[in-house]
Amino acid sequence: MGFRKFFIALMTLGLAGVFALAESPLEKQQELSSVCKQYRTEIQGKKLLDVYPFFDKKGVDTGKGYLNLNAGKTGAYIRFYNFGDKTLQEAYSKLREVLRERANEDGNKHIILRDSLPEADSEDVLKLEERYRGATCYIRKNENEVWIDSYPKVGKEFVFILQKDGNNAKLYYYEIDFLERLKI
Repeated sequence: MGFRKFFIALMTLGLAGVFALAESPLEKQQELSSVCKQYRTEIQGKKLLDVYPFFDKKGVDTGKGYLNLNAGKTGAYIRFYNFGDKTLQEAYSKLREVLRERANEDGNKHIILRDSLPEADSEDVLKLEERYRGATCYIRKNENEVWIDSYPKVGKEFVFILQKDGNNAKLYYYEIDFLERLKI
């Protein structure tokens, strides 16, 4: 009977060690990388339509709740959400819900965001592919606006812009395949 307890304890410790060594695909960084610093510089002092003019809602309605930026093509989409009476953190939680709902769509299952919106400019490294380290940049434009730029895997980019507008919060959602970016 003693050997059995010892064996169970040994197996439990072994399994705990395996799970402890399992690496999370999300790694929070202490400082911004050159990628996120460059993104911050690109958007600094600019308004949404200065950086992403396609958010003026010109595009082809796909009937799936978003607009295709390339008529007759696939791979570049925009979405708009308006969350009534929400803080930025609550809107961020809604964004995470939207992503969970769309997780089965190609590429969306690879988007990994933090549990809560960071209070300052931040970056996460995403280790989803063996030879590629993705990144997610969280850039605070001001206390009412956060821009999130994510490159979770090769060939995909997602941009999420959260804005507090009075009592409401807005979410601008942009998803693109890098090959389509060249065609816009």
